[in-house]
Amino acid sequence: KVDYAAKKRTSMPWFKFNPVLDSLSAEQQSPVKTYWNPQDTGMLAPENFANALMAEPAYDSVEFQMLPTGDLWVNASVHPTFDVFAGGFGSNAYGPNAYAGVSMAYIDQMEIEAILSGFWGGKTYGFTPRIMISRLWNKHWSFLFGYDLMHLQPLKSYAGNVDLAWRILSEERSDLHMTVDYQLTDLQKVSLDFMFGNRTYELNPTTYAKHKVNTYPVSPSIRYELRSGENDRWFVTEGFAVTGELGLQSIGLDLDMYDGIPIYWRSSVEARYSHSPTDFFTFNVAAAGGLNIYHEEGHGYVYPD
Repeated sequence: KVDYAAKKRTSMPWFKFNPVLDSLSAEQQSPVKTYWNPQDTGMLAPENFANALMAEPAYDSVEFQMLPTGDLWVNASVHPTFDVFAGGFGSNAYGPNAYAGVSMAYIDQMEIEAILSGFWGGKTYGFTPRIMISRLWNKHWSFLFGYDLMHLQPLKSYAGNVDLAWRILSEERSDLHMTVDYQLTDLQKVSLDFMFGNRTYELNPTTYAKHKVNTYPVSPSIRYELRSGENDRWFVTEGFAVTGELGLQSIGLDLDMYDGIPIYWRSSVEARYSHSPTDFFTFNVAAAGGLNIYHEEGHGYVYPD
């Protein structure tokens, strides 16, 4: 007899369940099965499967039954899910804004989530649709496609101490976003992000003969994420996350006095730890840092002011 508790040793169950998903349609079996970790043994396997599956909105319930053959019969209730949301936000730059949107989650050979959302303020508005396709090719790959159509006009009281020659009176964005994610392990993920922009800035007409400037930013980047716990930026109750990003942004612009394509290198690191000692209290600690550099003709790489 071995005292496992005293020696802090653990025993691993020798048996593995064989999940049977015959109760599900052919379109649903593929994404549902990716939640089952074949490396899990004993009762840990169905427990981890149920917790991971029920964390997604399109899965309503899960049921297990032991078959006479020893296999584990698994049934999951899968329904299209619709969410409607609305709220408000504000800042000293753009003032108060209201936002609203609707999202739909759907399962068919893969997990699909589409979001239609937008915001509106006194002098600003935006439309930001997104579509996410995940759990492709044995759960490891996912894609995101997005579009931003915005008009941003700062308040007259904002940046009042900035010289009129450098002040941006308004900005119009028409940006296309694309992200490719690869899940390395249950905790690690690598992402490639791409942004192709088309923006127009309104400048002071008394300073510039051509007071509207068009820019065409292109911004590729690579991001690494180590996460344990819930996958939510703001409402996490337990776990930690470390994210690092490295990328560049080239900005094609045309000014009366300048014509060029500056290239900025961007890097950032974020870390967060969350703990909930009780059901009604969560403690969060977070830190973030970033560094930008760009190439200036005749000076090499310098840091922006």
